[in-house]
Amino acid sequence: MTRFINAFQALTLVSANMAHPQRLTTEGKVAPTVVFARNRVCVQARPDVGLTTDNLLDKLLDPNIKIGTSTPKADPGGDYAWELFAKADSVRPGAKQILEAKAQQLVGGAAAPQVPVGQSPVKYFMSTRRVDVFIGYCSSHETTPDSTLVQVELPANLSISADYGMTVLELPQTAATRNAAYRLALYLMSPEAQDVLTRYGFTPVARQ
Repeated sequence: MTRFINAFQALTLVSANMAHPQRLTTEGKVAPTVVFARNRVCVQARPDVGLTTDNLLDKLLDPNIKIGTSTPKADPGGDYAWELFAKADSVRPGAKQILEAKAQQLVGGAAAPQVPVGQSPVKYFMSTRRVDVFIGYCSSHETTPDSTLVQVELPANLSISADYGMTVLELPQTAATRNAAYRLALYLMSPEAQDVLTRYGFTPVARQ
């Protein structure tokens, strides 16, 4: 997730991958990049899959289990899924090739399949049996757990954390719009905003 937030016509950039805003900072195009939240990678599954943290790698490698991911290079969620596959290879040699071949890139890419309006892609692809599990973030668009799916944490030897970066674009702008952009950036680091992020499954970095 990389987004430009319009704050009274000033631009604040937030990204699920620190590398994107940090690269712009290195190029001198934006202000310094800071971490404003952290996330983790989890795997969601239908209850009938029987997925647990202990059997997670066995289930992912099972030829009968269909895996869904976001699209790497187009969506940071996909990049983290491929990072998971690389980690799995160090635990079980050959896993990376198997998992990359199995993974269906269903979200974020130019060729991603259409999802009915108003429906969650993960829920839709699970309910239609297109996939059995989906690798993504532990955070959610909702503050209450989804009873139709099981969300499982990765085992310690496969765990992946995601730092969310934020910066302000150094574009020609008035003092008012520049101040607005920095006010938004400061708000995202405030206890109030950090509490909101926590309710949606993020790990806060600046909460009192």
